[in-house]
Amino acid sequence: MAGCEALSRTAAFWINLLGVWVFEAAATTLAVSVSPAWGLLAAYLGCFNGLTHLLVAAVRRRANPGLITSVLLLLPVGLAALWVLRGEMRSHPVIHAVSIGVVVLEHAMIVGWVGFRRTRMRVARPCPEASQ
Repeated sequence: MAGCEALSRTAAFWINLLGVWVFEAAATTLAVSVSPAWGLLAAYLGCFNGLTHLLVAAVRRRANPGLITSVLLLLPVGLAALWVLRGEMRSHPVIHAVSIGVVVLEHAMIVGWVGFRRTRMRVARPCPEASQ
């Protein structure tokens, strides 16, 4: 139902712009200018984001914005990047751990924001689908 989304279109726009595209550009810049190991940031973001969209679609049993991009772009490119960078994982375990941690933290912040919005929305005006 319109008006009951915990993640508004505006929030989704900013999350995708800053949390995906700017993040990916920064990770790519680090990989080119500092060390290829920083490419793990981009690879893990693609994989984790893609898996998140698949999980949400499976739980809700319907498509979500980003699902097609996840299946056709994020997961294949992320997995290919992990394959290419597999040597970097062994030789740079700290960057490997930092990359996973940053990606998980970014997604935890999104989940936290959605939880905060849902709580605020329930207090202000319960959504009809929330009572089912």
